[in-house]
Amino acid sequence: MFDYWKKLRLVQVRQLDDLFAKELQVTSSQEEWKSKGIKFFHEHMYKMAMMCFKRAGDRDWERLAEAYGFRATADRMSGPNPEISRNYLRKAAEIFDSIDKAELAA
Repeated sequence: MFDYWKKLRLVQVRQLDDLFAKELQVTSSQEEWKSKGIKFFHEHMYKMAMMCFKRAGDRDWERLAEAYGFRATADRMSGPNPEISRNYLRKAAEIFDSIDKAELAA
């Protein structure tokens, strides 16, 4: 299919060089990182959300995503290993307790 598109000149083949790679790099703002983090958070992709919140510099949201990640892991572990599940729930509870809820509302 790619060869067909090349014949029709619908695609262009370029060598990937450093200059072209730099052109493709886009710097995201802290607001964009936070927005992506919230999207991942609502999709239950807590590790990705944590990374985005870290890039956004939002420690409260990062910790919230970490706590939800621990809780999700605890849910998965509750059947096969209840003791490990309790440890994850304990970690999640400690984080939930430490988060300043007023900061999240802002």
